[in-house]
Amino acid sequence: RERTRPKRDEARGEMSYPPVAEGIPVGDVAGGQAAPRVQRQTSEGFLRNLGMPPGINASFLRSNESFPLRIWIIDNSGSMQTTDGKRIMRGPGGREGVVDASRWDELGDSLIWHATLAANLGAPTELRLLNPPGGGSPQVLSVGMGGDAAAEVDAVKKLIKSGPTGR
Repeated sequence: RERTRPKRDEARGEMSYPPVAEGIPVGDVAGGQAAPRVQRQTSEGFLRNLGMPPGINASFLRSNESFPLRIWIIDNSGSMQTTDGKRIMRGPGGREGVVDASRWDELGDSLIWHATLAANLGAPTELRLLNPPGGGSPQVLSVGMGGDAAAEVDAVKKLIKSGPTGR
């Protein structure tokens, strides 16, 4: 297949680019039913408590309205045990520092943060592991489905504790 390259449109004095595929929002989430939404007032209160700038909070809310489902593909292969990652840790007196960590630990911090956000905003999110996890955790875990936010985040923490299991 021949690759299409951008061309200069001399008449208009600008570049013309090949067509780009556009995404189409899908209305239904896993199971064929849309998740119940968290009240916007609750979402705004949660975001204010994060201490983020108002513009970023507004972006989170717009994203929540625009995307009915977020899907994370999570690498839980054995290579995630490699200790070339970094974590920000809080020590005595609130001091923070960066410490070496496994890729899995680094990813786990990110997953907990995003799962907490999704659960408290009612932003349906599927976490899909490449390999079956240990410890009785499911390979596909949903958060932000309008249930108990704390229980959803606890399920993600349990999934992280299962560690990388693949080859």
